[in-house]
Amino acid sequence: METSQIWRLMDALEDGLLVREGDRLVRANSALEHMLGSAPGGLEGRRISELFCDAEGRSLTELTGSDAVCLRAAQGDLVAATLRPFGDDNTFLVLDRSRERRLEGEIWRLTQELRQVREGCQWQGPLGAEISGMIEHEIGTASTAVHGYLQLLLDKRAGELSPTQRRFLEEAQRASGRISSLVDNLLELATPDAPGALCVVRKPTRLNAIVSAAVETMRPLLEERNIDVQLELDAKDDQLSADAGRLEQVVLNLLGNAAKFGPQGSPVRVATHEIELDGGRWLCLSTQDEGPGVEDAEKEQIFQPFMRGQAASEANADGVGLGLAICRKIVEAHGGTIEAVPAPGQGLFRVLLPQGA
Repeated sequence: METSQIWRLMDALEDGLLVREGDRLVRANSALEHMLGSAPGGLEGRRISELFCDAEGRSLTELTGSDAVCLRAAQGDLVAATLRPFGDDNTFLVLDRSRERRLEGEIWRLTQELRQVREGCQWQGPLGAEISGMIEHEIGTASTAVHGYLQLLLDKRAGELSPTQRRFLEEAQRASGRISSLVDNLLELATPDAPGALCVVRKPTRLNAIVSAAVETMRPLLEERNIDVQLELDAKDDQLSADAGRLEQVVLNLLGNAAKFGPQGSPVRVATHEIELDGGRWLCLSTQDEGPGVEDAEKEQIFQPFMRGQAASEANADGVGLGLAICRKIVEAHGGTIEAVPAPGQGLFRVLLPQGA
């Protein structure tokens, strides 16, 4: 395929694409020009430091895969973006994060409308549950099919792949996984808030084992950021009746946030212990990092869907604000509580769960 044909395809992408040589751009597709408010061809020859900066407005002289990059638009606005290397060290996809969030917000709006209809008179009772289940099944089936066919292509079932083709497929698979996860999360959040609405399968399990499994799952990310996890599993009688998979989801989210907001190379403390409260026995799980923490004024709002704390917004951190909302729903389905504890210079979250099988 000729270079001119390839760039016609690149101009059809909704995401930005750039090619650099040294500290200058030598090619940009139409989507990137639109993001920056530039005329066709107006970005060629521009310096990286003129167009790219960090979340605090400091110019960047080098481009690497990063979730905390901003573009300087022609009008002087900063556009939050994610950079992803594309094939080689000089070619990058530029993903407009505000567009992603608008799309996610639209999905959330439609999901809320679905919830309202379901809770209306025409969706009450067994028929409503059946229709809701059919919709969830169809979305899940379509998403699984897309992901599966992409994997078949990546496995060379349809022939050898060029480096560019493989990169295209890997980006498509990443986007497919993100959409699948988002839809799953939104469907969970759209369930009624009544106790028992979220599906949890309780069995006798142990909290310390759940925490240890989550740490092992997160270890690649933690090692990448040189995060040292300090486990203090002091709960001796850590047995509880719970959905281990759901609770591991909570621990994974809290660990992910700690790794995201804590300084690179800093420790994260994960602890369990037993407490007596209001005449009952509880298991307490806590995570503590050296990040900026949560302000007192936002300790409740961060558990609402699509609400992000000041630290996440200032850092332009990845995510749209669904993780903690889902954590609260899971914990409350187990009869427990989750809270953010405001503390200067540290991020501290505490989960309480009923003890015993």
